[in-house]
Amino acid sequence: MPMVPSRSPKAHNAGSPDPAARSTRIDSALYVMHAMTDLTSHLTYVCDSRDLPSESAKAVVVDARELVAWRDSAGDAHVWDDRCPHQGSDLASGGVEGCVLVCPSHGWRFDINGQFVVPLRVFSESRRPPVFARTYETVEQDGRVFARLTD
Repeated sequence: MPMVPSRSPKAHNAGSPDPAARSTRIDSALYVMHAMTDLTSHLTYVCDSRDLPSESAKAVVVDARELVAWRDSAGDAHVWDDRCPHQGSDLASGGVEGCVLVCPSHGWRFDINGQFVVPLRVFSESRRPPVFARTYETVEQDGRVFARLTD
C-alpha cells in the first residue's frame, strides 16, 4: 500500500492564519465597525454648510424640533434649540457677534458652549446663576452640517 503523507493542521493551514486568530480579527473588525457606526448613526442632517456664512444664524426645523444653526467668526458651525432660556425668544432672529449668539429680545449673549455671557458692568455672583442655551454636538462634514439631537 502506498504511503499517503498525512496532513497536519499546520501543513493544511500553511500560509493562512490560525482560525482562532482569524476569528478574533473578524470580531475586532466588527467591533470597530460597530463603534464607528454608533458614532455617526445618531447624527441628523441639519443644513448645507453653504447656507451658513460666517457670523450668521438660520432657523431650521428638523423632526419637529425648532433649531438655530449658526456659524461663529472662527468658522465653526453650531446647532442649538431655537429658544432663549431667558424668555423663549427665537435665537435665530438674533445676531452673531464673533463667537457669541445674541438673543434679539433682551440682548442676552451666549458663548459657543451655550453659556450666558454676563457683561462685566452687570456682573454679580448673587444676582444670576449660570444660564445655558440648549446645545447639540455639531459635526460639519462633506459640505453638510449634522447634529446629535438627543433628548
